[in-house]
Amino acid sequence: MSSILIPVLIFGIVFLLYKFPPKKYRKNNAKVKVKPSARTMAKVAAERRNSTNTTTKRKHYPFQVIDGQKGKNDDDYPKYH
Repeated sequence: MSSILIPVLIFGIVFLLYKFPPKKYRKNNAKVKVKPSARTMAKVAAERRNSTNTTTKRKHYPFQVIDGQKGKNDDDYPKYH
């Protein structure tokens, strides 16, 4: 009986410590949130505007695709597909 009781007690203690940790190990989810200043928000908005403008632009290269001489057939699919 004692061989079963000790592991059950240890498991119970570990489970209780996991579910209800001591105060010094708890995560403080109720942190005080600081409202950012208007100046900070203006900087963030400017950075977002600049980053979206650079990603939407496309570079145009002077390349074009030249059809080859092999005579392509649309019905001829590769055997491994």
